[in-house]
Formats: sequence, structure tokens, C-alpha cells
Amino acid sequence: MSETTLGKKFDKIESHKIALLAKSKTIEQVKKLLEKLAKTGKLKELEIVLFYCSKNEETIQFKDELALLAEKNPTLQIVHVLTNLDEGQKEKWLGEEGFIDRKMVKRHLDNEQDFFFLIVGTATFNESLQKRLEDELAIKPEMIEIQEV
Repeated sequence: MSETTLGKKFDKIESHKIALLAKSKTIEQVKKLLEKLAKTGKLKELEIVLFYCSKNEETIQFKDELALLAEKNPTLQIVHVLTNLDEGQKEKWLGEEGFIDRKMVKRHLDNEQDFFFLIVGTATFNESLQKRLEDELAIKPEMIEIQEV
């Protein structure tokens, strides 16, 4: 999968708000998409919240590059979600942990019904998140795009 295949569906919708949900295995493609949007100036027209799932803090890839991209583009928010913390790591980590669920989405999106959701991950990750979005948040299927890696 190349970064040019990401986000084909959201070009056809009218929302300028995008929630990207990605696993660490796919973050390079997502980063390239965000860099391309920044380079073309389109990122400034969009509100993007990236939920980036990693096992623990040590496995976060491109953390500094993503932080710099968000710093230069205030319409981009990076939400690190750590899924496999031990007790010592939980005490030190101040960000999100566990799995992306209804409460987490509501903490970071002002009105989730206004967002287009782009899920980029493995089949299990994608199916689980799509089901949660549709069942727990009543997100319409046409507002969800899935990219499997």
C-alpha cells in the first residue's frame, strides 16, 4: 500500500474533519500522507486528529517528526494511544492508554458525527474499530474508510 492510496474516499465527502486511526505498522504511510497534505497546503484546510496506537512508549515511531508536523500545522492533533503498558509504565505515561473506544473519541473530537474516519491497520484492528464506531458512536458506514495492511 502506498500513501497515495490512503484517503481516496474522504476526497469525495464534504467534511473537513478527519479522524485517522492507525497502528504503528502503518504509521509510515500515514506520516507520508500528512506530509503530502502539509506540502500542498491542504492540511491547513482540514482538522485532523490522528489516534496513533503503539504497544508502549518505546515502540512509537516518528514521534518527533509527527510532533513537529503538528507544531507547524495547528489543525493537526496527535493522540498517542498505548495498548500494552506494564504497571511501571502506566504510572509514568500521561497520555491515552488501552484501546480506542467511545469515551476516548469523545475526549478528542468536538463532535464525532462531523468527522470522517480513516482506519489504517490490520484486518482485526480495522474490523474492531469499525464495529465500535458504528455501534458505540453511531458513525454511518459512508463516513468510514478502511485501509488494510
